[in-house]
This record gives sequence, structure tokens and C-alpha cells, in this order.
Amino acid sequence: MLARILSPTHGACSCLGPISYLPEGFPIDEQLRVRQVIDLVSGTPGWERRWATPLLEALDLPPRKRIAQLSQGQRVQLGVALTLGRRVRTYLLDDPFLGLDPMAR
Repeated sequence: MLARILSPTHGACSCLGPISYLPEGFPIDEQLRVRQVIDLVSGTPGWERRWATPLLEALDLPPRKRIAQLSQGQRVQLGVALTLGRRVRTYLLDDPFLGLDPMAR
């Protein structure tokens, strides 16, 4: 409901303004390249390149690599970094570390 995917049947919920949502599995077109995904997300409201750049640089993902060529762990890391790149007060992550080995969690 907070991500506005489901409509509430009764009651109410609220958060402190806009949210940044990472759905389970980080669904994204696998033919896109890492750089294209970053450029796509950078156009969303609240996303700040200066906030996300350190996160993305720490991952050291090859910008020309297609999403389909990334490991499951790299996809998870990219999704988390892009989600945290939005300057909002509330982050909603649906099982963000699914698919990561226990040491990476």
C-alpha cells in the first residue's frame, strides 16, 4: 500500500512524504546497460547524482555491461544503490538482499 501497488480496503497508512521503493528482484530490462539504467533512474524526482555517485563507485560495476551479464549479487547491489540515491525520508525495500550469499548480506 505504501508503494501504491495495492489499494487499501480499510484503514489508513502514511509516511513522511515521498518514498524510494525497491521491489523484490529489482525488475529491469535485462538488455539495458548499467549506464543506461543509471541515466534512466537519474531522471526520477528526488534522485541526486552527487548522493548516489559514491554508492555506485563503490560497486565498481562496468557501465557498458548489460544487466543480463551481471551476477545476481551485482544486480542486488545496483538496485540498492539506485534506491538509496533518492533523497527521501522513507525507503521501502522488499527483501533487498534476496539472492545474495550470506557473507555478502
